[in-house]
Amino acid sequence: PGKVTCVVSKKVSPLATDRNLIKRRCRASIATNLSQLPAGVFIFTAKREALKASFEAIQKDITALIQRIKT
Repeated sequence: PGKVTCVVSKKVSPLATDRNLIKRRCRASIATNLSQLPAGVFIFTAKREALKASFEAIQKDITALIQRIKT
């Protein structure tokens, strides 16, 4: 199975609570799609827009990225 990590830098938000919120949302989105990931190591890096994005928006983006990885 693939290994996954989510990276949120201090440039996205200087507050650790905001960065942790983005990481939790990212991990939850990946968990729903984990069975679709091919073997390998994947790093998801959040952009500044992730701070204001809803969980549904993050999940939609991650699902789209995983679909691109599969092809």
